Amino acid sequence: MKIIHRYVLRETLPLFGLCLAVFTFLLLINKILGLLDLVLNKGVPAGQALMLYLNIIPIFLSMTVPMAVLVSVLLALGRLGTDLEITALKGNGVHIIHVVAPLVGFGVLATVLMLFFNDRVLPASNYSFKQRTFRIVQQKANVAIKERVFIDAFQGYEFYIDQQDSNGTLEGLRIFSKPSPDSSWWSTAAKTGTLKTDPKTMEVSLILQDGYNTFLSPGQPEGFNRIFFKRQTLRLTLGNQLAQMGEIQKDYLDMDLAELRKATAQTAPSDGERLRRLRSEYQKRLSLPFACLAVTWFGAPLGLMFRRRGFIAFTFGVGMIFVYYLIFVLGEVSSLKGTLQPSVGLWMANAAFLIVGWFLYRLASQERQAFRFERPGKASP
Repeated sequence: MKIIHRYVLRETLPLFGLCLAVFTFLLLINKILGLLDLVLNKGVPAGQALMLYLNIIPIFLSMTVPMAVLVSVLLALGRLGTDLEITALKGNGVHIIHVVAPLVGFGVLATVLMLFFNDRVLPASNYSFKQRTFRIVQQKANVAIKERVFIDAFQGYEFYIDQQDSNGTLEGLRIFSKPSPDSSWWSTAAKTGTLKTDPKTMEVSLILQDGYNTFLSPGQPEGFNRIFFKRQTLRLTLGNQLAQMGEIQKDYLDMDLAELRKATAQTAPSDGERLRRLRSEYQKRLSLPFACLAVTWFGAPLGLMFRRRGFIAFTFGVGMIFVYYLIFVLGEVSSLKGTLQPSVGLWMANAAFLIVGWFLYRLASQERQAFRFERPGKASP
């Protein structure tokens, strides 16, 4: 039986690697334009931008590994079934459990590895992503400041600065902004200003000293108001791409499982939204790895009955992936809203695939088919 196990795994593992590469690339491809924008338009060094995007890959791997497991199982068993190798094994008295067993073992191994991955690698990657993003924003904020030219690198603001001394203090600032799309332009003048960065909030702020704001009076086109200030803080955002990156990350995404449990215990019951987010993230870190086992248990008997290979099997596998993640997302949304407990909502997809997989296994063991996929012109046996 070990020969059969090795044979089935040799058929499955290369397909798993290929599917994993394809799915991960498809999810990353929409980020390529963002990478080019950082390098070409924002002036970020190519090495820094590349390292930033390498930190995004683990976020996608937590989703694409279960996807690759399911499709590779369907493709491998579809190939064996189409070439009548499954029929030959059955004819020699080999029970289907010996074909399914190595695949389930593969699913168990993938589950264990992904548990470690989601507990250690994923939060570390999220944290590294946040730190690299902040360093880029901090560097770009300083680089964007130039003397005696109009600066439009900051969303919603245009600057003019007379000079910048060796300590980084800005002198003679003129700032033009629109607080809202429907409002008139504001003009701000300040004697001095200083850029400040906050690594916790990922914000770049401009601290203004000794200045005033000038704006038109509502309903009085010929009148204007002027407000003087000793100190004023402006929150700045660098371009669309860096702004979106800074907003992606949340504090609970940077925590491992132990830290999530500790944060949950320390969060007051009155902060219901944060509690739901922490509990949902904790269950999500556990349920997604077990998706590898659930989809393997579901896909193996289905592959035995699904006598197709190539594009059709791949398309069918992608369809099943869509169903899985649709159930998963519905459960996650219900958990975040408080409709379902996270321990229920985040495990619904796994439970559904395990139950259906058991039903399919019973059909496969009885030589019956849940669906008929015979080619046109061929009679069903």
